Amino acid sequence: MRYIEENSHLTALFIDGSNVNWVEGTFHRWGECVYPEDLELSIQRFLTGERLTEKYIFKNTTDHPVTFAKGDLGVWATFNDSYDGAEVCMDKKCHAHIWLGGASSWVNAMQMKSAPPNLALVLTSGSLCAYSVERVNNSNDRGDFLFLATPHTMQAGESYVISWDIFPYEDNFFELLKQYPNYMDVQADYFTFFQNEEPSVLINGEKKILENKLGYHTVNIGDSFFRYQVKSSFEQLLKKRCEFIYKKQQCNEPGSLYGAYLIYDNEENSQFFEEMPNPNHNGGRE
Repeated sequence: MRYIEENSHLTALFIDGSNVNWVEGTFHRWGECVYPEDLELSIQRFLTGERLTEKYIFKNTTDHPVTFAKGDLGVWATFNDSYDGAEVCMDKKCHAHIWLGGASSWVNAMQMKSAPPNLALVLTSGSLCAYSVERVNNSNDRGDFLFLATPHTMQAGESYVISWDIFPYEDNFFELLKQYPNYMDVQADYFTFFQNEEPSVLINGEKKILENKLGYHTVNIGDSFFRYQVKSSFEQLLKKRCEFIYKKQQCNEPGSLYGAYLIYDNEENSQFFEEMPNPNHNGGRE
């Protein structure tokens, strides 16, 4: 593995046997940070064999506590996840599968040609609760990812560290994660359940029965968490969706759009059609 950095930001990351430059950014560079102005940032980066370690150290240099809310503190991780022509995608792009569950957070970046080597990112310090994306509208680029730190209060003089390991792998991704003590192994065929079935997952190999209540749920285990949702029965869901399409999305107004199924804006309670070339919000894309 080799990398290139400029002004503390990664501009390139390569692994042997792959033509992918795993980092790319449209609006941001890998390693740019968002943080309260009361904090001081330092970045450390070092390579041990085929394992790159990055540390983002935020220090409260004031004489008072500093609290950051969700979205106040984060690190840009600009994986090269975009959808160009097939000849480019297959050889030079990746799919970034992201799981940010507190202390147990990881990214499985896989070459689009579905062949090793692939790239893993595993959190080793700190806690990540979510990510946001900045991208160009109507773009085939998935965008730049901002990994958000879990809300926290830092006392005067205290430091908060977000660190992770990045390394290539060929297979057995989840087995490799088990070498990290903060990793919580949550396995399920899916995380959306119907109310007439028993919601359950495997946590570190043990079956856990989940609450069977409609809505979204967060399960906290130590410093980590995962989320799932419970929906009404499949039959009720299907009936409700078909009624919505028929009553609200099909255009019944005379004209060239008559009979078409369109985007429906729930906030404005109206149908929407976009005439721009290659739009994301036309009847065909919907």
